[in-house]
Amino acid sequence: MVLLPPALKAPTAIFKPGFAYYKAAIVAPELVEAALVQTSLFDEPSSAKSQQLM
Repeated sequence: MVLLPPALKAPTAIFKPGFAYYKAAIVAPELVEAALVQTSLFDEPSSAKSQQLM
């Protein structure tokens, strides 16, 4: 995925010695490829601008 490399670099970029940190997780189950999104019968075809956002 495109999000993984920046997510792995972020902790080293924002870590500051001397601070107490806690472990946390982010869950994003709704992140899927645009080609796999199931649309409704009444959805209009995506515009070019909408496709760029995907």
